[in-house]
This record gives sequence, C-alpha cells and structure tokens, in this order.
Amino acid sequence: MRETLLHVTEVLTPERREVLCRVLERSGAGCNTRAQSSKPHLIFVQFDEARASPGSLIEALVDAGFAARLVDV
Repeated sequence: MRETLLHVTEVLTPERREVLCRVLERSGAGCNTRAQSSKPHLIFVQFDEARASPGSLIEALVDAGFAARLVDV
C-alpha cells in the first residue's frame, strides 16, 4: 500500500467525503480516516499500486464530478 495526498477544490463535508471515498474504493484506493487533514480540501488516500496509480485516482474523481489534483505522491 502506498499513500498520497489529494487536493479537492470543494470543501469536503462528511457527506461529500463519503462519496469521494466510495469513488476511490472502486478504483483500488481507500481514504485514510486515521490521518485526516485539518484543511477541508485535503484528503489522504491509500492505494494498492497493483490496482491503481495516482493518475488513475485523479481520473476517477474527475469522472465522478470532483475537481482534484495530486499534492504529494
């Protein structure tokens, strides 16, 4: 497992965070609930490199209607 930090242009309310996490789970990743950022636009994501890449995670989020970019890989 690898971890990355994503920036989403909207404030991630608990409801939107849940939607975002479901999208990521379908793409081979998961939201790291233990390492939450104090900034509402950032989210830590763990992913299996055999199933996903940072780029594919961004692509899945964009396809789901989120505007997101990588902060740290």
